Amino acid sequence: MPCRKIGPSHTSRLPLVPALFAAALLGGCGTVNDVGRSLGLVDEEPVAESGEPLFATVGGVTYTTQITVEGLDPEEAAEQQRLAEARAEKRAREEKEGATGSVTGSQPQVDELADAPLDELFDSLSELRRLEDRPPPSLAALRRRGQGDVELFQKALRSRGYFDGEVRLRIDRDAEPPAAQITVRPGPRYKLAGWTVDWAAGQPPLVDAEKLTPKALGLPMGAAAEAAEVVAGERRLLTTLGANGYPFARQTGRRAVVDHDTRSMAVTVDIDSGPFTRFGDTSVEGLEDVLATVVEGKRPWQPGDTYDAGKIESFRADLLATGLFSSAVIETPETPPADGSMPVKLTVVEGPPRSIGAGVRYSTTVGPELRAFWEHRNLTGRGDKLRTELDISPVLQELDVNYKRPHPREDRFNFGTVKLINEDTDAFQQTGIETRFGQERALGDGWRGSLALAPEYKILDDEKGERTSYLLGVPVTLSRDASDSLLDPRRGYRISGEVIPYTGAIEGAAISFLRAELNGSIYVPLDELGRWVLAGRGRIGSVAGAATATLPADKRFYAGGGGSVRGYGYRMLGPLDGDGDPLGGRSVAEAGVELRMPVTQDISVVPFIEAGQISEEPWPDLSTNLRTGAGLGLRYYTPLGPFRFDVALPLDRRDADDPYQIYISLGQAF
Repeated sequence: MPCRKIGPSHTSRLPLVPALFAAALLGGCGTVNDVGRSLGLVDEEPVAESGEPLFATVGGVTYTTQITVEGLDPEEAAEQQRLAEARAEKRAREEKEGATGSVTGSQPQVDELADAPLDELFDSLSELRRLEDRPPPSLAALRRRGQGDVELFQKALRSRGYFDGEVRLRIDRDAEPPAAQITVRPGPRYKLAGWTVDWAAGQPPLVDAEKLTPKALGLPMGAAAEAAEVVAGERRLLTTLGANGYPFARQTGRRAVVDHDTRSMAVTVDIDSGPFTRFGDTSVEGLEDVLATVVEGKRPWQPGDTYDAGKIESFRADLLATGLFSSAVIETPETPPADGSMPVKLTVVEGPPRSIGAGVRYSTTVGPELRAFWEHRNLTGRGDKLRTELDISPVLQELDVNYKRPHPREDRFNFGTVKLINEDTDAFQQTGIETRFGQERALGDGWRGSLALAPEYKILDDEKGERTSYLLGVPVTLSRDASDSLLDPRRGYRISGEVIPYTGAIEGAAISFLRAELNGSIYVPLDELGRWVLAGRGRIGSVAGAATATLPADKRFYAGGGGSVRGYGYRMLGPLDGDGDPLGGRSVAEAGVELRMPVTQDISVVPFIEAGQISEEPWPDLSTNLRTGAGLGLRYYTPLGPFRFDVALPLDRRDADDPYQIYISLGQAF
């Protein structure tokens, strides 16, 4: 909608206030940096005919600015701040998800002050404040400048639902220097009493009416009559229409009526839904090494399906997520097609197919650990991925080669992994090869599962001496990641389970057993912005069918270390032999909780406590040998993720346990 300039209103008792919702108020005009201009409330800076600033920087009236907001109930102000933070987070999430973006991926600008407290809003809007270093030539000019702020603040109050507010200006000539004092009394906040849609040609018959109600669009009756929320609701209405076959829907008008007797407002929105539209043919340009079947397999619609603008953006996002393309632009006609069939044009730019990277982490018991990888994301043109990872530390040297080949249309892929291992820890030593060949697929609602064959060969050295192990496993996995970030989750949860029946031989003696493990973590934001986070995790596992002494040492359960119970050495939490070396067990149980508390925008302090147990029985017995660790961590947030520094103490320390442990890495502990 084109932006319109709103002139100041000097009458606060008019029942009809259309100026409140003009697109210039909070509809995306201008830029966020020019705060007043972004709200449509500030004219360009006054200039002389020569083009120079009208107010000289020397020789004028030096002054100070004092802005005071009075009469707000403290509880109401706190509640408004809480709701404002929640709305700001919701808008940021909608922008990130492309809910209000175009099919080319561009996003509308978000006004950073749309949900700011009133004092912050006024301070940012104030021309008096902004031009303090450009003194006016006289006190009369200072008053004119202040009167401009009065008009700006009155408009800002109305945009927040304060239609009976009062703004007063006083120039204190006796102060040294003179003070421009503005006092704002917002008055009662008006409520939204009605929100209706006036359809140009009747309500679209092919859209569920429940999707178009004010509540479904985030506009509950009784909420504050705020311009930003009404405009956001209108955007959601157009988004809903665009997702249900009406991509050419447009808003043609808006009428707002304010009732001062009931302190409420009713809004009527004029909508022209346009014609019903279906998907047409899709053309693709820019493919070089990537086969067309890869793109076709990612397309979430077929010709003839009901047009959904959201699918356009998800298609683009899925293409970019493959890592095969550096750019993906989707274009559709700007006017309705005559036959109601929308053609889609995709233009891609292929990105570099190879990448290389490395990382370092450190813990007291393991020492420094170097991780490096090389990856090819389009080995044969089908989007198949070959990845090689190298992990080197004082206790572990591991080379992992992994190949994945995705299905051209379904969300599944075949995989093969070959891993060469050399490990020397206090628990055992091993040298050998592990392999796994199978298929992973989506199961719906975010769940993924896999089935594989896993033959392996190893030479093990444990408390029984050196032994050779030949095993064949059949891993079955099930997982769901509903968290919001890989390295810094702040809400949601993760859960994964694995069951592996094994059969084979150790030193010629046949052995069969079943190993099962379940891991989970949950992240609960304690504030609307998700800066305060309570995080918890748990782990439980069991081996059935073989005694601890006959189990290969690498198939037993261990606990302790940076990814387990912090405060104890790597794998050192369970039972120990006479030399203080861990023996492992047939079952494990772990739990931990941490509170991520922000100190500054970039730094958080994280107290944590964790506990665990290793048992020789097939099921954990939490009444015995439960050991606890606790500590304090520091997080420094970088563009790559949080830098983690943890110090932990074993609260049930034994002679073999060190007095403390230190952990350094990138990413949260879990």
